[in-house]
Amino acid sequence: MSGFFALFKFIFKNFNNRSFRYVRDTVNLYFILIANLLVALSFREQNSIAKPKTLI
Repeated sequence: MSGFFALFKFIFKNFNNRSFRYVRDTVNLYFILIANLLVALSFREQNSIAKPKTLI
């Protein structure tokens, strides 16, 4: 996790550099995908927790 933050800091430092434009776009894309995945997983966990309570 610390390596990911180090990579993120490195990309953020070179945010306006043209050579890092492709890397920045791919990181933004992966960040959005990971965020959507985490939200989906959290909703799935909430549903799995809520369903047994409603059944009982």
